[in-house]
Amino acid sequence: MIKNLQHPVAADTSLQFELDDIQLGQPREVCPGIWWVKLPIPTPMNSVNVYLLEDCGGWTLIDTG
Repeated sequence: MIKNLQHPVAADTSLQFELDDIQLGQPREVCPGIWWVKLPIPTPMNSVNVYLLEDCGGWTLIDTG
């Protein structure tokens, strides 16, 4: 029976962020070239999480929802 399926390196390199300290519209770099933004929207939901990927030609915005 397999008891632990975690890769030993992957367990040590996980990203952890305090979700409460993310300000609306303020990008936070999660790793080089990748930014997390809590994007404000004019609905009762208030915001969505998007990611900005920096590229040699500009930026790509990804909405994972």
